Amino acid sequence: MTLEETLRRIVPADRSIEEEAWRRWDSIAKPLRGLGLLEEAIARIAGMTRTVEVDLSRRAVAVFCADNGVVEEGVTQTGQEVTAVVTENLSKGDTSVCKMARVAHADVFPVDIGVKCAVTGENILPRKVAHGTRNMTKGPAMTREETVKALEVGIELMQDLKQQGYRIVATGEMGIGNTTTSSAVASVLLGLPPEEVTGRGAGLSSEGLARKRLAVRRAIGWGMSRRCGYADARGDRRLHLGGGRFACRPHVSCSGGLYACLPCIRGAGGPPAFAGAGVKTLLNGEYDLGRRHRCSGSPAAFGHGLCGIRHDADV
Repeated sequence: MTLEETLRRIVPADRSIEEEAWRRWDSIAKPLRGLGLLEEAIARIAGMTRTVEVDLSRRAVAVFCADNGVVEEGVTQTGQEVTAVVTENLSKGDTSVCKMARVAHADVFPVDIGVKCAVTGENILPRKVAHGTRNMTKGPAMTREETVKALEVGIELMQDLKQQGYRIVATGEMGIGNTTTSSAVASVLLGLPPEEVTGRGAGLSSEGLARKRLAVRRAIGWGMSRRCGYADARGDRRLHLGGGRFACRPHVSCSGGLYACLPCIRGAGGPPAFAGAGVKTLLNGEYDLGRRHRCSGSPAAFGHGLCGIRHDADV
């Protein structure tokens, strides 16, 4: 199914079923609304999945893996070869995400959406759009065709997982340099200077942080000087500043609205990715449960209400 076909078929969450879920909560012998956010989450999930019989027993974690061309600006503490290593480790179950997923009884699906080099692993889903993105300080990170293709990968993946019986899908990303692209998009969308939304990521030195902030400022300046139109149609922010792994995630969420399957977002890249895709306009964030991650840019993105997403957990 194409991007435009998916967008035309998405409908809002079912408010009548959400209200029915609230009535069921209120009929239980307990203090009214005494379970707080748990009750609200269940009611929202009922509306999203269009049934009061909430069943999230089949769980998946989709990790979109891709490289970022801006790494050549010296904005990271490791090279792009680490993206490939972690992608393969995700396939083998040898990462912290995999260990947490096992505790949550969730299956992990690493998706090669744009790892620069070849990766191997029987559990890796090959969906490569390009061998990494271009350096966003020198030109668009992706072509429009690559951007749309990456969006459609997210749509198709959600359809496949729903057909396999999964009812809740957490989205994540892996790619050295990913917080630099996320910070750039957040800066544009929030109208904040790069210094306020760009942090040390995985532990940059002060010199590296200075290079990272300069790269974000240069990337934004490049786009503006060429009238790239960051306020234009959906996809422009990701086309000029984002990456393949950045483009997939919001349309996993949008597809959740089509397939009645619950998506969750996490991390510093989540709010900018979703807002950059125009999810606020499409769904006002109603098909997502968010988790704020203490990483550079994430508090600012959630705190300013990007795409209407509220964080349901703070870790």
